[in-house]
Amino acid sequence: MRRDFIKIADEIIKIAENLLKYAMEEEEVENLWKKFFPDLKEREEWKELDFTPEEAERWYKLGFTPEEAERWYKLDFTPKEAERWRKAGFDMWEADEWRDKGYTPEEARREKERRKTID
Repeated sequence: MRRDFIKIADEIIKIAENLLKYAMEEEEVENLWKKFFPDLKEREEWKELDFTPEEAERWYKLGFTPEEAERWYKLDFTPKEAERWRKAGFDMWEADEWRDKGYTPEEARREKERRKTID
């Protein structure tokens, strides 16, 4: 019986340790949010769209709003890819079409310009 009690106590300790670890991780994540986005309103906009602090920061540093980032992300663009397409003059829908055809942003821009001169 004593062994059973010790086993149960050990399990309770493991559960408590895991809960503490989780609470510490949550606090660390919240601290990252505060570091990257001091403005509460802005921070909440990114959180509502289920971005991690690190993801949100990458998109934000490249000039994307939370809504823009979400739309590009849903089309399977990374922040860097989206930035390249945007700099090449494409919106997300055009970029998605050209990318599906195997073009890079630079190739797509050249091809688009070539087609304009033909028309």
